[in-house]
Amino acid sequence: MRDSSEQRTRLADLRRRWWALLALAVALLAAGTAALRAFWPADRVVGWAGLAAAALLFQLVLLRRNLARNYRPGEADLPLLADMGPANLVTLGRGLAIAACAGFLAAPLPLEGLLAWAPALLYALGVLPDFLDGALARATHRVTVLGGILDMEYDSLAMLIVSLLAVRLGKVPAWYISLGLARYLFVAGLWLRQRRGLPICELPPSNTRRLAAGFQMGFFCVALCPIFGPPATTIAGILFVAPILLGFVRDWLVVSAALRPTTPAYRRLRQARAAVWAWLPPLLRALGGGAALLMLAPAFWRAAGSGPAGWTAGLGAALTVLGAGSLLLGAGTRLGAIGLLIAVCVALARDGFQPWHAVLLAATIPLLYTGAGKAALWRREDALFERRLGE
Repeated sequence: MRDSSEQRTRLADLRRRWWALLALAVALLAAGTAALRAFWPADRVVGWAGLAAAALLFQLVLLRRNLARNYRPGEADLPLLADMGPANLVTLGRGLAIAACAGFLAAPLPLEGLLAWAPALLYALGVLPDFLDGALARATHRVTVLGGILDMEYDSLAMLIVSLLAVRLGKVPAWYISLGLARYLFVAGLWLRQRRGLPICELPPSNTRRLAAGFQMGFFCVALCPIFGPPATTIAGILFVAPILLGFVRDWLVVSAALRPTTPAYRRLRQARAAVWAWLPPLLRALGGGAALLMLAPAFWRAAGSGPAGWTAGLGAALTVLGAGSLLLGAGTRLGAIGLLIAVCVALARDGFQPWHAVLLAATIPLLYTGAGKAALWRREDALFERRLGE
């Protein structure tokens, strides 16, 4: 059983660490404000500081309110862990980058010079370690209830901020903000159902939610770069966001008891989805691989040569051939699709948007979710995407 005196001592220690984190956050916020004064007018700097401070305050209040949950799942009766652990510190570091990214909602447009790259860099620093903090927690046996809360809330905050920022920078249409609001609306809907005494059903486990969120994060890391813009970012954004928004609709139907996993209707829905994911991928593989070999590879080969520009074209050509071969054979399809998407990004940066780029985006992005489907030679890479890092 938990010793109350030891519990109070450890909670007091955690609160002292919280004050130290608060002091560090204030110092970093002041440093960022001072640095931006050399580039922006005073009102924009104040706007950046205000929005970054609001995001930091939300995170710090969330942390403070949940310090008493710094224990491993199933160990609520044991004393709290004495410190936050390395994984939670990584998560808190992510939060600082997310807050700095939020400040750019007040930035003067268009962003110029090195500052034009700052939103993409800050967002990447805020989300890419998301693949590491969970693995670090499992490796150090420090998976905690606190860490789970922070991870989920920080991810939701980052999605809200980046969707607003992508819209403001003109990367995606205004309706894309629905992505950032989706989880908050979902939680609010659950709260209203609970208040009204309506049933709330448990969601079945799904790997699709984690995959879709991870791919969406990767899209934003690329789309925020100043060298990319519509219509390429709009097309890719729609293809990446559709599975997430459809997933929220499906999940709401399940938790609200409108669609029960045990009913024949739900089983038929899953069977229909399985059939689509089995037979649509071969068509997409043929379309994407053929388009890459007929249109993307020749464009690279013509530009290949000596010097950095030629080497870039040569790299793009190699990725195109390997990716197209992977798709056509159904061998490592998801990895091949990623290789082709990198090649498309290189082509976009070099030559600007071409209509057939849309064909490649439409063929390769869905394959990230579905995998190779039928008539595939090798699908062992699916385990890399369906298993969390460190498991």
